[in-house]
Amino acid sequence: MAGIAIGIVSTVFWGVNELDWDNAHLHPAAPYTNAILQFSVTMFAAGATGAVAERNKRLRSEIVVRRTTEARLAALNESLETRVAERSAAAENRAAELTESGKALRRQTATLLSILTSMRDGVVVTDATGFIRLFNPAAALLLDFPAETSASVDWQDRPLLRLDKILERFDVDTRSMNDAILEANFAGSLEFRINSGEPPATRWLGVTGCPMIDEPASPDGIIYVISDITSRRQVDLLLADATERERRRIGQDLHDGLGQHLVGTSIAASMLQQRLSVKGLPEAADAAVVASLLQSALTESRNLARGLFPVKLEEEGLAAALAELVAHAARSTGFPCTFDSDDFGAEPGHSLGSHLFRIAQEALNNAIKHGEPSHVALTLRCDENFLILQILNDGRPFLDESDRKGGMGLDIMRYRARIVGAELTIKPTHPGGTSVICKVPLDDIRADEYAECISE
Repeated sequence: MAGIAIGIVSTVFWGVNELDWDNAHLHPAAPYTNAILQFSVTMFAAGATGAVAERNKRLRSEIVVRRTTEARLAALNESLETRVAERSAAAENRAAELTESGKALRRQTATLLSILTSMRDGVVVTDATGFIRLFNPAAALLLDFPAETSASVDWQDRPLLRLDKILERFDVDTRSMNDAILEANFAGSLEFRINSGEPPATRWLGVTGCPMIDEPASPDGIIYVISDITSRRQVDLLLADATERERRRIGQDLHDGLGQHLVGTSIAASMLQQRLSVKGLPEAADAAVVASLLQSALTESRNLARGLFPVKLEEEGLAAALAELVAHAARSTGFPCTFDSDDFGAEPGHSLGSHLFRIAQEALNNAIKHGEPSHVALTLRCDENFLILQILNDGRPFLDESDRKGGMGLDIMRYRARIVGAELTIKPTHPGGTSVICKVPLDDIRADEYAECISE
């Protein structure tokens, strides 16, 4: 605006000067034309000068902005370089850590593979659906994997075998154990017998399963450890048979030693009582009491010897021994007890018969002592596959393991059943009472004979 005002003022003064000085002009309009030209030139110069000034101002502003931007860019570039350097150092450190971790993982993997390969126990890993993902050579040998299956200690992405199908060949059902492991996240175990080889040899295997947890409370599969427990089973049988022999020895000693001594003492007390009675002495009544006590002690020692050493079992077999056991229980306790037996040809050997007799004895005593029954029925029968011993009472129902306090009877019964390969089931009956069933496969009746041969 200042340039325009100066141009207007200068043009006015210049035109007045042209008119006042009476300068000669070629045309009367020349002063005005010159004034207009002067004004135009002045306006153009003012405008050009203002545009140049405005442009210079804008350029200076842009220069300031550019310098500020360059300064910022320099700072950002420096920060970026610092970050890049830091990230590069971190990446190098991470790469070094990964390298070390890879080496450690390879060492651990090699160690694990060496352990799995050299283990005498079998290891099988299945996914949640039951397919085998990993197994070692011992597992393939113990479970007699199909011939075309090579031992694999590498994780299989496309498994073809199912563990439950392999165990079905040995009449072993693991479904309930597997469901319990996956649902409750706790370890389960079972034991079973297989016959393999040429000629077939009996082996006992123990299987323990535990959940393979990928995330908390989320089992991703099951890890099984399979052990050959044949030697342990044989030792258990030998120990049980040694215990039984010791019981028989104690029973014989009671009968032949203490029993005979009590017989002699009882006779002496009776004779003393008779002599005192002949003399009319009042001490004869005391002697009669002593003789009666000795007779009671003799009866108790005979009952104890009979319980420790069942002669019927030795001489006539299991059925006769059980019949005598039930008859004695009925006489001594007053509870109605009955025994029924099939005419079966598969008579158990001495070892197996002893264990079945002790299981029946313990179950009968428990029923009478704790069940308060009105009737106890003991049966021994055979079906196509099993020898079945059952003790049934109509007293109080069986208490669950968590409700039991003290007592080893049930544990001993289960132990005896386990070492002879029997299946023991204890359950309440409706409307009341308890059923104890012990089932022995007929093919396994000779198992105790094998143990007796070893012990001899």
